[in-house]
Amino acid sequence: MKKVLIKILVCALALSMVVTGLVGCKKDKWDGTSMTAWGKVDASTNGGFVAETEEYIYYINGIADSTADNTFGTPVKGALMAADKDDLTKTEVVVPKLFAATDYKSGLFLNGDYVYYGTPNVEKDGSGNVANTELTFMRTKLDGTETEEFFTVSSLATEYRFIAANDTVYIVYYDTAETALYCVDTVNDEKLCIAKTDATTEKNRSMASYNFLPVEATDGGLAVLYTVSIYSEEYIESKAEQQGYSRATEKYNEIYMYTVGEDLTVDLGLAGKKVLGNDKSTFAITLVDGADIYYTETLENGTVNTYGIKAADLKDGKDATKIENSSYVADGNLIDLASDTVYTLTEGKVHKSTLKGNDKADKKLVANNSNITTMLFVEGEELFYVNASTQIAKIKLGEVDAKEIRVSGDTVSTAWFAAEIACGKLFYLDSSALGASYVHYVSLDAKVDGDDTDNDGEIDAAYHLVDATFIGKMVESDLVTIANTKITNIANNLESGTLKFEEVDGKLVAKDVSDARTAYNALSEESKKEFSEETLATLENYEKAVEMANLYAKLDGMYGYVNLSEDDRKALKTAYDEVKASIVEFRKSENYSTISAYIANNLKANYDLAVAEFESK
Repeated sequence: MKKVLIKILVCALALSMVVTGLVGCKKDKWDGTSMTAWGKVDASTNGGFVAETEEYIYYINGIADSTADNTFGTPVKGALMAADKDDLTKTEVVVPKLFAATDYKSGLFLNGDYVYYGTPNVEKDGSGNVANTELTFMRTKLDGTETEEFFTVSSLATEYRFIAANDTVYIVYYDTAETALYCVDTVNDEKLCIAKTDATTEKNRSMASYNFLPVEATDGGLAVLYTVSIYSEEYIESKAEQQGYSRATEKYNEIYMYTVGEDLTVDLGLAGKKVLGNDKSTFAITLVDGADIYYTETLENGTVNTYGIKAADLKDGKDATKIENSSYVADGNLIDLASDTVYTLTEGKVHKSTLKGNDKADKKLVANNSNITTMLFVEGEELFYVNASTQIAKIKLGEVDAKEIRVSGDTVSTAWFAAEIACGKLFYLDSSALGASYVHYVSLDAKVDGDDTDNDGEIDAAYHLVDATFIGKMVESDLVTIANTKITNIANNLESGTLKFEEVDGKLVAKDVSDARTAYNALSEESKKEFSEETLATLENYEKAVEMANLYAKLDGMYGYVNLSEDDRKALKTAYDEVKASIVEFRKSENYSTISAYIANNLKANYDLAVAEFESK
């Protein structure tokens, strides 16, 4: 494999830098995908676990362990998959590597014919162990070929962004060991130190903090904001050795924005453009929310003003909007600067208000449900949120007593894999035992189902969207776990110790029992060996209970036998003659008590009434 040393650009005259990786092209070719007609990439969908092209939905196939085998061609769980937008059942692995970086705000990045990603390192460390706690930046063509490795950094938790500009993809990241922001040009193999936190610098400026811009704010190459402290004294090494020494700073500071491709200003030791700063104020970034930046300016007299502005407008020096209701600028609120709208949540009450108008006049209660715990987004007239059961749900805004409608099939991940909408469907990660941390989706126009608890013909409880669907490919070990869980869950779903039946085509069906058997039967013969004899015997007992319940059910009608017509009586007698032998043998069986307990007494009583009627005459 060809290796080319990254060319280093000086960050500061006295700064010595160590390259963290090498650049080269891996000639790996993987022929595992036929999904090669992806079409144009929709750049606006970059940044999450789902992204789109003209033809396909690309998604990360669940959360995989970063210590799993990451040899190219091996990963399935945690790999990149594509699904045909016209038929989501057509889906294949397209990049068989682990997408397991833990900067969850970076997400998928599709550009041109490639996907750019960070993946656990596969090389061995000095002790001979795979260095899978390190992060290697790579790209692979969307047909699964032409994989190129850029460089490796020390931690999977490294904060980074892929940013496209000037026909180039750049990698901007923060190095915790160097306390510095770097930008790597993946085309020209150049590495630039953007800014560094360093009190020992000969310069009078040092980075104090930084804020990566969300992917949706990086149009034009915008990458990161960083705050700069300005030292009011030179660094004196002899003073630094004294206990408690801290290099003095000015009362004011500056904020810079870095756009990829910008060069270093050598006399400052910084790259980028100063976007906020004067010699009388202190600035602080309060919130980065999509493409909107919120910041405070503290004046010399202590007055604090809050402002909001789009990232691109801040770069261009345009005027910011003054925020009068600054308490609303906070994580967890849903803010739209352009429409001057904010949704807040307090103890289940959702209010809609204003950032810069009259809060008392404009504030309105738009939803009231104690189940709302974390707001996700507003789509049309509906609020999507995570409820108290860690499920995605939605509620209609404006109708304070509107019912909650559950959207996800079960519990969801609240770290990565935040709910995303694509192609009229909501994609999420099912974190339940049966979901096994894989991706599911539900159509937003799906039918609403629920329970009619008062039998008035209308749904009044447990509203939910139907047909939440798994998308992807499960590994065998997870299929084994799910099958085991399904068998275990049968006991958890018993009602007063008995199985729950529904009638399907004239037969009693215990869906959880049939689902467990289907899950087990789908396993390989080798995987089936992992199940204990006790577990399999338990499943067989449930199945025997279903079988016997159906025999008992053939005698349904014995309660009102005396009132039946002659034909109906003959039919019951015929049924009794058909099932009697089987029931007699069942009642003699060793497991009769165990199995019989799973069958409701009213079903078993049919047989006792039939015996009394037909055997005594």
